[in-house]
This record gives sequence, C-alpha cells and structure tokens, in this order.
Amino acid sequence: MRTVAALLLALSAGAAAAQDMPPAYKRNFDTQDGSLDRVARWDKYLPTERVEGATGRPLSTARPDHLSIRPEALAAAKAQADASHTMALLVYAHGRVQMEEYGPGFSAASQFDSYSSAKGLLALAVMIGVDKGYLRLDDPASRYISAWRYDGRKAITVGDLLWMQSGLAIGSFEVKPNNPVLDMFIGLDIKPFVASAPLARPPGEAFEFNHMNAQALHDVLVAASGMRYAAFLSRHLWKPLGLRDAMVALDHEGGEARTVCCFVNTPRNWLRIGVMLANGGRFAGRRILSERNARLLAIPAPRSPAFGMFMQVANPNGKPGDPNTGFHADDLYYFEGHGGQRLYIVPSRGLVAYRTGRVDYKWDDVRFANTLLDGLK
Repeated sequence: MRTVAALLLALSAGAAAAQDMPPAYKRNFDTQDGSLDRVARWDKYLPTERVEGATGRPLSTARPDHLSIRPEALAAAKAQADASHTMALLVYAHGRVQMEEYGPGFSAASQFDSYSSAKGLLALAVMIGVDKGYLRLDDPASRYISAWRYDGRKAITVGDLLWMQSGLAIGSFEVKPNNPVLDMFIGLDIKPFVASAPLARPPGEAFEFNHMNAQALHDVLVAASGMRYAAFLSRHLWKPLGLRDAMVALDHEGGEARTVCCFVNTPRNWLRIGVMLANGGRFAGRRILSERNARLLAIPAPRSPAFGMFMQVANPNGKPGDPNTGFHADDLYYFEGHGGQRLYIVPSRGLVAYRTGRVDYKWDDVRFANTLLDGLK
C-alpha cells in the first residue's frame, strides 16, 4: 500500500507536468494530497450533484440506564476509535442508538468523503434497480454499454461487475497526470474509460478488485433506469429513508457521476442505511429493498469468500492472515472505504456501527466489531 510519504513524493515528481494541465484538471490533481485528514475535505470535489433528501424522524436513542451494549464495551470501542482520530462514531443496536460521538470540530451535520464505501452504495442502488425491474443480474452489461457488444466483453453480466469478476483489465495506479486509473477519480471526461476498457481474461473466471467495475455499473444503472444517478438515489433511497441531502462528484458539469468513490454523506445518513439493511430491507415499516436482495448483497461472491457485492463479508472459513476471519458473527458485513471508513451491519444481532475519520491503514475491523458484539446484552 502506498505510504503518505511515497504519495507526496509522487506528487512532487508530477509537479512539472502539472503546469500544462487544463485549469479544472489541475485543480483536481492538486487535491490528491497525502493529508491523513482529507476525508473531511468534502469540498475537494467540484462539480457535484445534489442527492435530494427528505426530513425523517430521528432514530430513537437509548437511555444511559437502558443500553443494549454494556457501557464498558462501548467505552472500549470508543477508545479504539479515538486512537485513530475518529471524526464520527455511531453505534445502533436492538432498535436504538447506543452511542453517537463526534471529534472536535465535527457534528451530526458534518459531511465526509466516503471513499470506496460509495461502491457499496452503488451495489445497493443496483439491487434496488433489480427489485424495480429495471435490470437483472444475468443481463449482459453490453445491453446498456453499446461499445461492449462487438468483442469478448459482450459476455460480461451485471452480476460479474457486482462480484468483481468481469475480467476487465486493471490499469496501474500512479499519481501522475493522465494516468488512466487516477483519471477515474479526477479526469474531466470519464465515460470513454468504460467504453474502451479492455478485457484481460474471460468473464467469471476470477475475482479481481477493479475500480472499473463500479464505474461500468454506473453506466449500466443509468441506462437501465433512464435516470441520473443522483436522481435515482433520491427517488428510491434518500427520500424513502428520510435522509439529509448528500452529494456525488461529477467529472464535469452535467457529466458522469464518479461511482468508484467521491460520495459526500453525513454519519446519520449512513447509519439509517445500515439500519434498513440490518432489518432485511425495511425501514420504519416501509419496504426499501426486497429481503432476498438485501441478503444477496452480503452473500460471498462466487470467486471470493470474503467479498459480497462491493461489500466485505465475514469469512468463517478463512485462512490465517485473512483480514475477514475472526468476527464473532458469521453474517457480519461492511461497506469499506479507504483507511478505515466503515459501515458495519450484523442482521442477526440487530447491530449497526459507523466510523469515519483520519485515514488509518491499521484500523482493526475484527477487534472493533467484536468489542461491540461481545458487549451486546
């Protein structure tokens, strides 16, 4: 994994080339700094498109003398979070918020960059699209991406993209101007990247984490639903759940949503999404996602026992060293974002927890989640 020092060095090496960048591209490139606190710099994304929400009733909060998680377990989880400079920590269990803590300078109104947790949100949106009849998992993705109809990519299905087994080539990431992978995050016209993505191996053959799968799924969902991504989220998720407005980054005004990352959201919004999923797709008596598709999000992928649909899943049969081995609940899964941005969901225990904060490559998912699981009364 690239260290902050190496990242800064690469940025310095690219400084000369940066002088020839278009102003908008240069601005995006210059935001790719090595700051550990960059998760709080939501304003680095321009332009953005609003995901319009609605006002919902707040989640119920447990009284201090009626907590469903032992106070010492909550304190231990908070201590781990504090040690990693956490900016927001929310824990929900048995129908009530057990803890809601914010770092200095932050509050419930604060908005944070979700990093790759945005991919989990996209997977959720796609499965809502399946529920609504816009598309199916066995649909060829080329039905929605016309450039893929004339070569081996025509065999890629929507499910292959969701399970990271598309076979699309994985480019080499470098913090240099016009690097194809970096440009998915900062480029000014990202639609051609999907159309021109080459095939490296037969679809369905192997699991490979590839940002291109997420960006391709954006194009699939938009074409299948006939809606812009922000509008889809607003209609089918944000307003039904009573979420506050959020923002998705675009490559240019009126352009493509970046679904590999770059989603700006509030902690309480994430918690409500987690509560809905922990409840099998229902929230406040309303069906948001079918129970079947809520389960399917977190079922191990055909080619990876520790990965669902853009979700990390508990791996009871994992080998030593597998980061998802050792959870004290077999049905635990989580939205994973760069450096410890997390939304944990344990349907069998009614537990949901959200953490965002300083990028911490040593964030210990198993230790944190088990502290809460073991503390449940």
